[in-house]
Amino acid sequence: MARMFPGSVHQSFGNQALIFAVRAGAGMLVLVSALCLLIWNEVNVVAQHQSLDSGKRHTVSFGVTMMNEIDPSREGTPVHITGDAVAIKSAHDIVLGVTPSQALRLARHVEMYQWIEEVSSSSNDAGGTVFTYTQGWQTMLHPSDEFHDPEGHENPTAMLFTSEQFVATPIQLGAYVLSNNDAIIQKFNWFEDMEEGVSVEHIPNETIRNRMQVYGSNGFYYGDDPSSPQVGDLRITYQIVTSPQTVSIIAAQVGNTLAPYQTFRSGYPILLFERGSLSAFDMYDNAQGTIIFQAWKNRMVGILITFSALLILAQPFLFVGTCIPLVRVIIGTADPCVMLPIALMIEVVVIAITWLAYQPFLGLMLLAIVVGYFNNRLQEARNAPTSEGYVVGNADESEAEEDEVEMPGLFKG
Repeated sequence: MARMFPGSVHQSFGNQALIFAVRAGAGMLVLVSALCLLIWNEVNVVAQHQSLDSGKRHTVSFGVTMMNEIDPSREGTPVHITGDAVAIKSAHDIVLGVTPSQALRLARHVEMYQWIEEVSSSSNDAGGTVFTYTQGWQTMLHPSDEFHDPEGHENPTAMLFTSEQFVATPIQLGAYVLSNNDAIIQKFNWFEDMEEGVSVEHIPNETIRNRMQVYGSNGFYYGDDPSSPQVGDLRITYQIVTSPQTVSIIAAQVGNTLAPYQTFRSGYPILLFERGSLSAFDMYDNAQGTIIFQAWKNRMVGILITFSALLILAQPFLFVGTCIPLVRVIIGTADPCVMLPIALMIEVVVIAITWLAYQPFLGLMLLAIVVGYFNNRLQEARNAPTSEGYVVGNADESEAEEDEVEMPGLFKG
C-alpha cells in the first residue's frame, strides 16, 4: 500500500483548505448578494403597501360636479377622478404639418435606409472575425465612421428627422389640466395607427416639401422612389392616442393639475392611472396586485441566487460539519434537495423579519414555520440510524466516545 509522507499530507491538506476557502468566499459573496436583494425587495414591498394604505385613508372621490370645480381646500389631498380626458388643441407635428383632428398624443416614427454592419465569427480553420455589410431600414443611425471597413459603406452623418412624440396642449379632465404633468401624460400609451391621411402641401419648408411624397395611407417618404430606396432615404409613419379617452386617476391635487401624492410615512409617491372608469377601491386593489406580482418575481430570483450560493457552499459546509456536529445535522449531505428547502427558509426568515412591524401576526407565523422546519429536521437527524446500526439520538455517550472516528481519505495512510 502506498504511503503518504508527512510533507505530502500537509501539502494536500493545504491545497484542499485553499480550495474550500475559495469556494467559501465565492459562496458567501453570492449569498450576501442574494440576501441584499431579498431584504431590498421586502423593504420596498412593505413601504409600497404602507403608501397605498395611507392613500386609501385620505383619498377623496370626486363626482362629475366636483371635478368641474377646483376646491382650494383639497390642495395636496389625494383625489380620485374619473372622466373624459379631452384635447383642447390636438397634438400636431409642426415640422411636417401633420395635425390630426383629435389627438391626445401623436407619435412620429422615422426609419432611414442605411448601411448596417454585422459582426460574426469565421467558421474556417483560420478563425477570426468577419464583418458583413448590408442595406436596410433602421430607426437609429449607424455611424459609418465606426465601421471596421467604412469605405464604400458611408451613411449620412445625421437623420433629417427623428422619431418624436407630441402632446396636445392642454389636455383637460374636468377642471384639471393633465398636460402639466409628464408622468401622467406618459401613461396615455395605447397608440394606434392614425387613420387620417397626410398632405405634402401642409409641410412648411419648401425644400423638404419638394423631396417628400405621401407614403401609404398615413405617412411620408423622403426620397425619389419608395420601390428602389437609396441610402439616406426616410420613411415616416404616425400613430395617435385619440381624444377623448375615459380615464381614472388617483393623485394629489396641486393647483389646477394633478401630481404624485407624497406619503409622509414611507416616502413612496402615489400616482394611479387606469384606462376606463374604475372606482378608487378597484384602483388600489389593482395597484396592490401589481406590487405583489413584482415582489414574487424578485423573490423567485432571490431564492434561486440563494440556492446557487448554498450549492457553492455545500462542500465547505460539510468540511465545517466534521468539527461542528450541529452544521452536519442541519445540512446532512450536500444534496440540492436539502439546499432548496434551506434557501426557501432563508427567504421566509427575511420576509418574516421585514413584515413584523407592518403585520406582526404574519411575521410571527412565518417565523414559527421556520422554527418548526429546522426543529423537525433536527429530530429526523437524531432519530436517523447510522451506518453502525444505532440511532444517533439514543447512542450511549461512553460507547460513542470509544467509537473510532473515520477521518477523511486525505489522512489515511
